Amino acid sequence: MFRPILIGVAQLVLFVTAACLPGFGAESQERLSGRLRHEYAQIRDMECVYDHVALPTDATVVPLVHRLYQASPHLQALGKVQDCIFTVENAAAQSRRCHWYRKGSMERLSVFELTENVRTGIPRTTYAFDGQIKRQVNYKDIDGKRRGSVATADSADWRRIHRDNPWGFLFSYREIPYWKLVKEAAEFRGEDVQRDGTVVHRYTFRAPKLLRYKFVLLFDALGRLLEREVWYDILNGPEEIQQRFLFGEYRAHPLRSGETLHFPHRVTKEGILGRLHDDRVVVTNVTNFKILEIQFNQDIPDNLFELEIPPDVEVWDGINHTGWIAPGAPLPKPPSNRTWPRYVVIGSAVLLALSLFGWAAWRRRRIAA
Repeated sequence: MFRPILIGVAQLVLFVTAACLPGFGAESQERLSGRLRHEYAQIRDMECVYDHVALPTDATVVPLVHRLYQASPHLQALGKVQDCIFTVENAAAQSRRCHWYRKGSMERLSVFELTENVRTGIPRTTYAFDGQIKRQVNYKDIDGKRRGSVATADSADWRRIHRDNPWGFLFSYREIPYWKLVKEAAEFRGEDVQRDGTVVHRYTFRAPKLLRYKFVLLFDALGRLLEREVWYDILNGPEEIQQRFLFGEYRAHPLRSGETLHFPHRVTKEGILGRLHDDRVVVTNVTNFKILEIQFNQDIPDNLFELEIPPDVEVWDGINHTGWIAPGAPLPKPPSNRTWPRYVVIGSAVLLALSLFGWAAWRRRRIAA
């Protein structure tokens, strides 16, 4: 008598348990946003050493680039066909070893040669963003001189350019968290699709905060991001896939909270020029990221993000826009965000006016009575 009931209860428990796992079908917009937000909230700070290796355009792709360029007025408007081809020199200049930190909205990056030790070597360049000001020093400039710069978040395009680093891999795009992009997404669609014989979850949506941008995210049954496509148009041309990120070699990282974060240790970024008539995409440049060391939530001190600019460095002024500042001259001060005194004065004046108005109305009523 009780056996059918027990079987039914067990089946119900299994169903509810499975429904709580990422692998149980594509998630709703609200649920996917909530899961991404939970992962985002787990990370207070990060430190990472990784290699950023750029590859030149494959020789077999060069004829396709020419064919696509000749057929596309939008590409022709951007420049010459040679500008669409990533040379060996371009790849060498872009390849580097990176020592990177992140805490809240603050970030620091030192760039080294691929063969250098980040603990003992001298970086090509270092920048640090303290949440308000970006300071940068180029220690190995082209002509042998050391140069630097100071800039606000706006003049440094801090929130207008996506940076390919470990934070941007999983947590935010142009300083907008992915969970927020999903939460506020338009035309959201989740579906199960077949990929290499397994079922994966694909989510397609538009980001209202990023005009003309569309994202396609692909997750495996464990909720790990496998692929991200970024779509937009160029010069009001047709909407096309422009970038594709492939994520792999996930490793488990225990956090102090007791939870475990699964993070990719290999990422490949493909820059896509366009699509041929037979629907093939033309990949003109590929960048491979390999994480060598990574740590989470180790309480990085704030002063690490306040870069000291040596006195013998010529500095570009991106705060007051006065041009180059001679070595040793005073650097511009950050603009003050302390607007609260003005608001206090305005608020006090409004309250005083309301009080006087109320007192006058009460006095008139009393006289009339």
